Amino acid sequence: MKRIATIILNRNLPEVTVQLYAHLSKFDGDLTDIYIVEAGSDAHKLSKYATWHANTPKIMQDGLRYGRGMNFGQIQILEGGKFEQYDAFFAHERH
Repeated sequence: MKRIATIILNRNLPEVTVQLYAHLSKFDGDLTDIYIVEAGSDAHKLSKYATWHANTPKIMQDGLRYGRGMNFGQIQILEGGKFEQYDAFFAHERH
């Protein structure tokens, strides 16, 4: 079982996010589950691996910075019933 959750925060940089996802999957995919939070991305600039799209009016205007984006991802994992399976959370910010 993978004990680390990697959360990637993206805002309108789908190509860069896909490259990061591919790299992490290739080199660390056996160690981590990868989640992508679209932190205010425009609908036509979502990563093809997007897990969640944070798209409230305030987030669409201002985006989510590291702390709020990480919290958003962790809440989604918690609500999905997976929070307890992880020992650590790691985040990347892409915007």
